[in-house]
Amino acid sequence: MISIVGSTTYCSFEENPAKTDLYNASARVSRSATLDGGVSITHSGLVHGDRTLSIYATIDSATEASLKTINETDTLIYLSCREGYFSGVIDRLRIQGGVMTMTFLVKEKLSA
Repeated sequence: MISIVGSTTYCSFEENPAKTDLYNASARVSRSATLDGGVSITHSGLVHGDRTLSIYATIDSATEASLKTINETDTLIYLSCREGYFSGVIDRLRIQGGVMTMTFLVKEKLSA
């Protein structure tokens, strides 16, 4: 179950667990060639703000309307899922024939 809350509306739906990716994070890593032919690797850690959630679901028309409103009017939203409670933004929302694909960029994790 995923719940999304905007400033004026909210919605909940069951995600497709086979396609949904709730943990996708890239560490802050840089690699540079050195003059002696080796490499220097710097690992600066990982924060929740580096995460991207990819969500797939079949939704009804009421949920579609709510998601479109949230996407068009809110600059910061809240998302609750089995991985925790997050603030962030919808980077991409695609709805076609009742099938929804969303990319959510995490700003921060608010709770476990």
